[in-house]
Amino acid sequence: MGLDVLEKYQSPLQLVDKILKNSENKVTVQKMVSSNEEYFQGHFPENPLMPGVLLVQTMIEACQLLSESPIHLSKMSKVKFRKMVKPGDSLLVKVERKESQSLKFSGKVMLEDKVACSAELEFLE
Repeated sequence: MGLDVLEKYQSPLQLVDKILKNSENKVTVQKMVSSNEEYFQGHFPENPLMPGVLLVQTMIEACQLLSESPIHLSKMSKVKFRKMVKPGDSLLVKVERKESQSLKFSGKVMLEDKVACSAELEFLE
């Protein structure tokens, strides 16, 4: 599956820039954080930070790449924010299906080999 899957379900919010690795139960994607992104105008003009909800959204989009049909977030748990993400950062987002044929995933947003955000995500079809 390619990024066109995300465009169908998430446009214009699509945050994933590139699929790096994709297997049956794991996917790694890249997000390049640009200073031109609109949310930096208000979050925060003097100290721009990528909102945590958008870090989670990027993990959600990666999970959608592993699903055959549209899925909808139903539960988040163990959500942790550990690093601030700023314009110019390059993120690797890694998600893994917890059980075969399950809609439960664990995900991490990596910034320079350190975890910026992590979460357990559950979906409904």
